[in-house]
Amino acid sequence: MMVSSNAMIVGQVTVAGVRVPSSSPVFLGLLGIHILCGLACVISGVLAMLSDKRPGRHPRFGTVYYWCLAVVSVTAAALSARTARRRRWRNWPTLHISGMGMSYVLLLTAFYVDNGKNLPLWRLSPDTCLLAPVECGWTAGDHVGARATSDCSAIGLTGR
Repeated sequence: MMVSSNAMIVGQVTVAGVRVPSSSPVFLGLLGIHILCGLACVISGVLAMLSDKRPGRHPRFGTVYYWCLAVVSVTAAALSARTARRRRWRNWPTLHISGMGMSYVLLLTAFYVDNGKNLPLWRLSPDTCLLAPVECGWTAGDHVGARATSDCSAIGLTGR
């Protein structure tokens, strides 16, 4: 693996021909773990899919896939948080609020799809349990988005 400094952008390095936005040992360590676990996800996921669905290989590879995916998610969050603090693009507050709000709606929807049959409200109306997060998210997003956009404008976070 070849690592070289890029003199034009302070702190940026090139690793194996790929520009990396930081030369911080912590960032590079997290990136290395992220890449290795991502590769382990790809390999263990294929092996789990191609294995017979019985005790042995399938659950073992599925467990490796699950835990590696958890590590990939945590390292992705850490790496993106570091990058997000440094870069604000045009309309960043609006895109940030929309993206985070949508992730919350999808999280709740996935929870209800997976666990809804065990919840008392599901027996009343499964459609309500699936549509409620969307409606709540839409309403909250309108309220938070309007307030946050004006707050961000007041402190100069509307763009570069």
